[in-house]
Amino acid sequence: MIDVEQAKDNAPCRITVCSWSVNTTINLRDPKQVAELFERSAGVVRTSKYLQGSALHLPAAGQMVVTGDLHGNIPHLEALVQLADLSSSPNNHLLLQEIIHGQPLVNDVDLTHRALARVAELVAAWPDQVHVILANHELSQLRGTSVGRGSGDNVQQFNDGLTFVYGDSWVDVSEAINCFIEALPLALLTERGLWCSHSLPPARVMERFDFSVLERPMTETDRKGPGGAAYQLVWGRSQTESQIMSLRERFGVELVCIGHAKVESGAESVGKHLLMLNSDHTQGAAVVIDLTQIPSAVQAVAQSIQLTTLVNRGASP
Repeated sequence: MIDVEQAKDNAPCRITVCSWSVNTTINLRDPKQVAELFERSAGVVRTSKYLQGSALHLPAAGQMVVTGDLHGNIPHLEALVQLADLSSSPNNHLLLQEIIHGQPLVNDVDLTHRALARVAELVAAWPDQVHVILANHELSQLRGTSVGRGSGDNVQQFNDGLTFVYGDSWVDVSEAINCFIEALPLALLTERGLWCSHSLPPARVMERFDFSVLERPMTETDRKGPGGAAYQLVWGRSQTESQIMSLRERFGVELVCIGHAKVESGAESVGKHLLMLNSDHTQGAAVVIDLTQIPSAVQAVAQSIQLTTLVNRGASP
């Protein structure tokens, strides 16, 4: 556990928070460096060669590590980076989602902006290989709307964490973080039929859902709940088989991968075509998917990797 004085000194960039280390090339206590990182990475996301409208479209080449919610779990994030092996091939990809708003709190504040900064740095370093999709907690942070995971208002705790570290400069960092979140796409689709999004629209609105949001830039109306298309896509729960069949018919989807669920085993199949992933807890998991041959949901679960095992043995697959 770190204390207030340790959090505010000018120590090197390897920062330990509750035994979790964050490795970055910048000083995470310097508000100017951190703000510049988020702004630069936002530009990288917006100019991705795979971005069309509000969705990424990847070809049938290589492989991708697909994850569920991370909620600030730094050891799991670093294990995922090692598992993705980005330097060995330009066709190795890593998909991340829901990075912020996690436990444990430090001095009653949320410091998961550090994990988000690490992700932003990965995006800048591997612009065509590390992909981050919008999730409901990032959307709530962007809009300043209260959201909780059983421990109070996560948005306020996150803002308190920024104030704790950056003092009066916290607003500058917050605005840069919002710039990064605002740039995030809603979904990732591949040529062979893989669909990745944080969730799906509620079943009751699926037939009238505005899928055009994937073909154009998101608007403020899209992000506003409860009727905005982006809001519905990241907040929907209790997916049905008919929803998956609708996606198969409309987009030629073979496998739908989502987070936004408490999956005790880390990976769970619902029928043949829906995979639910959770990557933040002790049983958290990820799946390495061959983009040339998309597996069924059952096959994907069988291939899933518990991230704690990678952490314990140095992230070797």
